[in-house]
Amino acid sequence: MMTIKERIFKAFGIAFTIVIIGTVGYMLLGPDDTTWDDALYMTVVTITTIGFEEVIDQEKVLYGRLFTMLLAFAGIGSFTYMVSTFSSLIIEGHLQKHYSQQKIMKRMEHLRDHYIICGMGRVGQQIADELYIVKENFCFSDISEEVIDKMHGLYGANDGIEGDATDDHFLKKLGVENAKGIFICTNDDNVNLVISLSAKQLNPIIRVITMCKTSGFKSKLKSVGADKVILPHKLGGSRMTSEMVNPSVSFFLENLKNRALGEINLDEFYIPTGAGNFTIEYLKKSGLERAVFLALRAEDRWMNLPSDEEIIHDHDTIVMISSNEEIKLLHELMNKRKLGKA
Repeated sequence: MMTIKERIFKAFGIAFTIVIIGTVGYMLLGPDDTTWDDALYMTVVTITTIGFEEVIDQEKVLYGRLFTMLLAFAGIGSFTYMVSTFSSLIIEGHLQKHYSQQKIMKRMEHLRDHYIICGMGRVGQQIADELYIVKENFCFSDISEEVIDKMHGLYGANDGIEGDATDDHFLKKLGVENAKGIFICTNDDNVNLVISLSAKQLNPIIRVITMCKTSGFKSKLKSVGADKVILPHKLGGSRMTSEMVNPSVSFFLENLKNRALGEINLDEFYIPTGAGNFTIEYLKKSGLERAVFLALRAEDRWMNLPSDEEIIHDHDTIVMISSNEEIKLLHELMNKRKLGKA
């Protein structure tokens, strides 16, 4: 199926070709004193059926009338096709949709440190819902134009486009080179594998989280650069078991993960360059005495329930239960430490 640009170019191309053929034909068939202006004029008045004065006398042109009749039929057909093409595009709303997509793609060109969602099925929509709740910048894509149309406007300025995410050029349109993470959740493991590989090749530091329907495919996705592979059926089974065996724990953790439902959150905080070399005790004395520090990650080493004397360095990650105000305070404290004011 041709794109809008291809349909427009085809319509203009046919009309332009008829004009060129007519102009050159009159130059070749006309008298020696025929100019290019005369030939172009004759072509235009013929194919548009205006029928003004003939500046080239057809009686003096070999096969002139036959050429003019053939040119008229071809011209009428080409202009009818061009008009009908534009009419159908306007009636079907394709032009408006095309310009809307162009605006969205312009916005995507300026995206930085955002997330990308490839595949807007049930899993992709759930991811979009949660990212929208926590006010993260993101964009999304799907192979189905109908799906993208349904999603348009649901997430404010966070919008998406239709296309094939296995294509490197399309991934670049989504800003993969400047994104900090990509969620890959199509229903085809092979497609997920190709997107994972392409994303890592275009942006080696991007974090790739991909869905996997087949357990045996997990290692393949890992081998092409996926940072985390999620099996929905396994995750769903674990969640259902938890709801049955430990319903209170499950309810508590669910509220922690959803900022919109509770006053406290289960969060992680990355220590930026120049802000490290302090203890957990220091954080508690700086206003985070109510926060619960669950774990500390230093490179690939995890420490559960770190002591108050544990030193936290640059690029470590703290996993904690805290309020929104405490997270805000922690950000301010780290900024001051980077500037040497704390």
